[in-house]
Amino acid sequence: MNRRIFTGLLAVSMLSLSMASCGDDDGVIDYSGKVEEVVDDGSGWPVLKHRKYVDGTFRGAVNYNAHPHFRVACGISAGELLDMSNPACKAVLEHFDEVTMGNEQKYASIVDDNGNMNFETVKKLVAFCRQNQITLYGHTLAWHSQQRDRYLANIANRYDNDLDKKDAITKAMEKWIDGCMKATDGYVTCWDAVNEAISGGGDYKGKGIYVLQGHGNTDPNNLNKESGVFYWQDFLGAEDYIPIVVNTARAKFKLYGGNPDHLKLFINDYNLESDWDGNKKLKSLIEWIKIWESKGCRVDGIGTQMHISCYEDNGIMANKKRAIENMFKLMAQTGKLCKISELDMGYQRKNGTSAHYDNLTEAEAQKMADYYEWVVTKYFEIIPPAQQYAICQWCLTDSPKNSGWRAGDPAGFWKLDFADKWPMFDGFLKGLENSKKYD
Repeated sequence: MNRRIFTGLLAVSMLSLSMASCGDDDGVIDYSGKVEEVVDDGSGWPVLKHRKYVDGTFRGAVNYNAHPHFRVACGISAGELLDMSNPACKAVLEHFDEVTMGNEQKYASIVDDNGNMNFETVKKLVAFCRQNQITLYGHTLAWHSQQRDRYLANIANRYDNDLDKKDAITKAMEKWIDGCMKATDGYVTCWDAVNEAISGGGDYKGKGIYVLQGHGNTDPNNLNKESGVFYWQDFLGAEDYIPIVVNTARAKFKLYGGNPDHLKLFINDYNLESDWDGNKKLKSLIEWIKIWESKGCRVDGIGTQMHISCYEDNGIMANKKRAIENMFKLMAQTGKLCKISELDMGYQRKNGTSAHYDNLTEAEAQKMADYYEWVVTKYFEIIPPAQQYAICQWCLTDSPKNSGWRAGDPAGFWKLDFADKWPMFDGFLKGLENSKKYD
């Protein structure tokens, strides 16, 4: 399904609100006691060292000596993060180690229809994160959605044969990644190299794995001009797409002063917890990574989005939990870094309707809280500490009813006005605290 087109709208729509302050009694949160240093522990990439974190905060719930690479992260927009008076920014500085932008690092947010790139907002984000000692996750270098398809299609259509098209589109990708690495100046060390590559259907060359998303050819009639969709993989080739992105990223990161050993590149996708096909999408992704790596690149991690729902029907819940547990086991077996990249949750009733934030019962909210705790606890139970990268909560608040993403869902930890917390806040916190069982 193509619902992820709206993912990038989420952080903006969730947080672009007039919200009451949160924190201590006078509305001001004191962060002076919280100190972070970014150091190298000899493992080959930066580790956050945390001290003096306040009990009851997400970031204070994990023993970072036992889980040295782990980050508690959230999705947010630049407008909220860059405004220190915004309650969303205050929530980040109190609770989270890392932020992921919903839109601001995506292609169409930076590149115009003539191919000109404007990274000023990205540079401001890097400066803010440096000053406040939080990490900025790069989302995303390559995706088929939120693209300047007219500009890219015009490049491809200058040529008649597929080899020339591939060369031209490769140069366009290299130009884009060069700009990303120059603007982030070596500070952003972890990226979604490619987002949502796997289709969820088909059979690639009889290998029993799903094909990549795309039209499958470079016919100009399939370019969907002005739709915002451009399948880079149709031009670069299914087996060369990720190696081109990954190897270009490593070269450009080094060019602009980054330590190559610190750069970690992820493949991020949704429905990896699929119970309807026995986690076949994840199994396909794992096999695809083997194919891509055989072409001379290295993928460092797997991101599982986990846009999930809690079900009133306990039978359905049992199936969902089995698939999630199997997903974590499969991810752990790869030996790669493992990230929950866009976690959020809705509630499905037995009658087939979704509960909204204004009619969610106390019992339903508690069931969601218990589910959050279970998911986070299972992550720490199954994923070895050396492979734990992050859990990123995609929604901080309820989704407004006019949103393009999970409209009306109680998808976050705070209510719409930020004045109160849902029980899901405590469930997520308990899950993080349960990490200490696996120190």
